[in-house]
Amino acid sequence: MVMSFHQCGGNVGDSCNIPLPPWVLEEVSADPDIVYTDRSGRRNPEYISLGCDTLPVLKGRTPVQVYSDYMRSFRDRFAGYLGTVIAEVQVGLGPCGELRYPSYPEANGTWSFPGIGEFQCYDKYMRASLQAAAVAAGHENWGTSGPHDAGEYKQFPEETGFFRRDGTWSTEAAARAARVELAGENALERYDEQAFAQVAATAEAAGLSAFTYLRMNRNLFEGDNWRRFVAFVKTMADGGARTALPRCDTGQSDLYVGFVDAAKEQRAPESEAAAAL
Repeated sequence: MVMSFHQCGGNVGDSCNIPLPPWVLEEVSADPDIVYTDRSGRRNPEYISLGCDTLPVLKGRTPVQVYSDYMRSFRDRFAGYLGTVIAEVQVGLGPCGELRYPSYPEANGTWSFPGIGEFQCYDKYMRASLQAAAVAAGHENWGTSGPHDAGEYKQFPEETGFFRRDGTWSTEAAARAARVELAGENALERYDEQAFAQVAATAEAAGLSAFTYLRMNRNLFEGDNWRRFVAFVKTMADGGARTALPRCDTGQSDLYVGFVDAAKEQRAPESEAAAAL
């Protein structure tokens, strides 16, 4: 079970358009600062800004209160199914259900891979939160704006002072300092060994606690793609120790590959016979 509080549409792989509820969009029209905003003033209606989580911006209620009411109602309505039919509940915490900025909106050509995207911390509530944190830390000048050297949507990391290898911020270092576990997912649909190896190496170096693979479709289950994917999963499970899975492994994890190959061989004579007719 997934509780989604974000818009669906406008991102990589989205094939539908489900906006936020109309009553929420009415509040956005009245106060555009309740959604994420980039430094150019571009608004993103995918999710309500974390900057107003505890402020009564939704018809007198805070976003956290609205989320809580929904979860409480769900618990009461489906109490008889929890723990049996409903074994797990995942809660979306931001755009695409992820606790992050909507930094790389694909709609209207704003962003394209492999651009770095942009920070979305320029609504008045986020700026007020930054200012308060800066004052509390004794560095009021830190709270005047977002990062000044973070680049633009379509730039490469090494083209910026912020994201380059020796730049002004390190996600891994920050996560370790805050004792927060790192998780990740792939941005593009790729099935080649080079892509899998890059993910495995990054996961091992960064100490990822979890990884979400996108996505399960017909292409994934094609013979060679499936064999490489099985090898990738085993590599991740072994902490990067395994290099590659042989075409016929003793663990029988590539049975589907054998099935596909056999099916192709069986269909070949049939196709030739049909062509002759």
